Amino acid sequence: MKDLSASELAALQSKRMTLVLDLTDAQQGQVSELLTKQIEARREARKSAGDSTRLRNYADMNSRLDRQIAFKRSLQEILTEAQYEQWQKYHADRRGHRHSKRGNRRG
Repeated sequence: MKDLSASELAALQSKRMTLVLDLTDAQQGQVSELLTKQIEARREARKSAGDSTRLRNYADMNSRLDRQIAFKRSLQEILTEAQYEQWQKYHADRRGHRHSKRGNRRG
């Protein structure tokens, strides 16, 4: 996946969202543009952070959270209320599933 361009990754993600949320063609295009910007910003932040992908300080964390807030607000403008609620549930389920795979590391 790292070898794919931002627009290719965004196209795949927007198609997954289309399947889950039944997006219109216009919504899919808007979501794809939004995702492309998000992916490019994430990659740029990783480049500026150096080899480590961990956030190093308050400014990095603050910037990341600002980008996440802007993404959610933009997505909310694109989707209908029902689609947005469904996306929130889907997004929370995916995050929970991803974290449950890791297991309890703290012992």
